[in-house]
Amino acid sequence: GLRTTTHHKKPFNPILGETFQAVYEDGTNVFCEQTSHHPPVSHFVVEAPDNAFRFTGYGQWSAPFSVNSVKGQQSGPNRVEFADRSVVSWQLPYLVLRGVLWGSRVMDYCGSVEIVDETNNLKAELKFDPDKPGLFKSIGNFFTGTKRPPSDIVRGEIAMVAVDSRGREQRQALCKVEGSWLSHLDFSRSASDNNFERYWDITKSPPETPVAVDDPLPSDSRFREDLIHL
Repeated sequence: GLRTTTHHKKPFNPILGETFQAVYEDGTNVFCEQTSHHPPVSHFVVEAPDNAFRFTGYGQWSAPFSVNSVKGQQSGPNRVEFADRSVVSWQLPYLVLRGVLWGSRVMDYCGSVEIVDETNNLKAELKFDPDKPGLFKSIGNFFTGTKRPPSDIVRGEIAMVAVDSRGREQRQALCKVEGSWLSHLDFSRSASDNNFERYWDITKSPPETPVAVDDPLPSDSRFREDLIHL
């Protein structure tokens, strides 16, 4: 999940053709390869041992700098195909890293994400940091001492979608979604219901780390001499 991407690590770019193979405790296999050096692009495949799902996609990174911040974007599709042939796809939000040169170093995800289930005609739109104040409100909050709303909030809805005779998309809201990309995610029973049920909780579903396989390809990242000598 997004929570696992917020660690500070040395920014070593994979070299062209570099690979990584790993396996989760339940037998799910992970395959990664750096397929382009400039721009940097990484392709990946994650396969469940019982063919329950196949997760594929790629990430192409861009990170323009400003005076004291970096705005990063990993563009590229993320696609999960399940055993019943249904497919769910999405793209990641952009992130902003502040405090690069001075001040507290803080990373936030911003923007929105659209998750599409074409098989079942469903779409979920999630907005990151939806309560972010604008410039003038931020200045006013500074002088009044008003605290900024938490920036890790996620809010949105799931809708049934259809295309009418004129090619316009029609949406029927099914439920609301809210929570935090750091800790939890709640769903309402209907679009008009304000009672939420928690479907994901980081304390009950901690992140898992795959273990590198014992017999990787010669191009595996563990064989890079520059990393070995550091």
